[in-house]
Amino acid sequence: MHLTKEEQLLATGRITALFRKFAIPGVVGLLFIGLQPMIDGAVLGNFVGTEALASINIFVPIYTFMSALAVVVGVGCQAIVGMALGSKDYVKAHSAFKTAFWSLLVLALVMGCTFVLAAEPLCRFLGANEVLLPYTVSYVRAFSLFFPFLLLTFLCDYMLKAMGRPYFAMLVLGGTVVLNLLLNLLFVGVFGWGTAGSGLATGIAFTTGFAVMAPALLKKNSLVSLRKGRLSFRLLGQMTYNGSSEGLSELSAGITVFLFNWVMMKNWGEVGVAAFTAINYMLNLGVQMFVGLSDGIVPILSFNYGAGHLNRVKETLFLGFKTNATIGIILFCIMFFGNEFIVSQFFADGGSHVLKITSIGAAVCAFAFLLNGSNILSSSFFTSLGDARTSVLVSLQRGLLFVVLGIMIYPVILGDNGVWLTVPLAEFFTFVSTIYLLRKRLKKWSVSIHA
Repeated sequence: MHLTKEEQLLATGRITALFRKFAIPGVVGLLFIGLQPMIDGAVLGNFVGTEALASINIFVPIYTFMSALAVVVGVGCQAIVGMALGSKDYVKAHSAFKTAFWSLLVLALVMGCTFVLAAEPLCRFLGANEVLLPYTVSYVRAFSLFFPFLLLTFLCDYMLKAMGRPYFAMLVLGGTVVLNLLLNLLFVGVFGWGTAGSGLATGIAFTTGFAVMAPALLKKNSLVSLRKGRLSFRLLGQMTYNGSSEGLSELSAGITVFLFNWVMMKNWGEVGVAAFTAINYMLNLGVQMFVGLSDGIVPILSFNYGAGHLNRVKETLFLGFKTNATIGIILFCIMFFGNEFIVSQFFADGGSHVLKITSIGAAVCAFAFLLNGSNILSSSFFTSLGDARTSVLVSLQRGLLFVVLGIMIYPVILGDNGVWLTVPLAEFFTFVSTIYLLRKRLKKWSVSIHA
């Protein structure tokens, strides 16, 4: 069967050129997504106050839960589509996308309605006290209405990359960020709508992004089209299983925020939650860059794995490690040496107690950037091969197991500031484990290649 231009490029193009084509838009695109909550926080922190900034972090577990659903289905679908295209099974590729689209739409509608109706008890459960509750409830009710467009925007981004159109996806996400910033400044800064205005601004921005992406996936002659294929519960199970590790990473991030919010509220009150909010924005921005690169090259990995080109898979993987290491060193230097300037952008009072707490935490957490890029890439690598079990193991260690243990142990041994060691040490212990898992897999490949 005749290969399309996109398939020919994935099968025979130079890895370095392919890497630039897919990795750069992946990094920039996820960087844009990481900027979304930072925009909300920065605008609210400066125009409304520290309490409004802290209240948004109470919402983060909800946001990450919804993102986890999108990532589970989106990444799982992307891997299936990539391998299906590599093996020239076009019916499977179309069916996987159609199944993912309608599944996410139904889930988002149900969850959005639920969160709107149960916003107040939900926010109380997540840790909002009487000071933060009104801010958080307003944000949740405004943003939850747009959950379907949030999830479908993520899915369309993954599919456009799988189809070989990463730059188009990147440009749309960039426009979404710019629109979100402008609407936040208008609704919050000019109209004075507070957290509700911020939630509304973000929701409208994602809706616009989806409206721009969708037509490219509705064309009947597209490499992957929503108008072809059929719904398949079997494929839904496969993509859910295959994307479970990346979804688990998102979900674990939400659990981590929930636990940190609890510790911060206990030790420092609303000031502590606001401090962690600013730090978490910086950490999340860096993580999104690593995820963007790692997920961005999944089409290269999965297509060539499906086609049996193992040497091309290994070359792509090693190039990814080198790139993530370089990005990690740069992010470490920025956050370690420039943390005071960065965190001051979130608070109108640059000399406040919250600034001191945040600066200490940011300097310690910066060390996580030296290793988390490798851990994230390893998880995406195993996902691209359909090895969800190993990918889940990596995600569980860095996102949940070592984080929960750290939050429980380090503050007891080292005092309140010991909690900041949780994230960098979780990445270190995961890195040690991941090196073993990678060496084991690549050794097996070496045997098969030379056989």
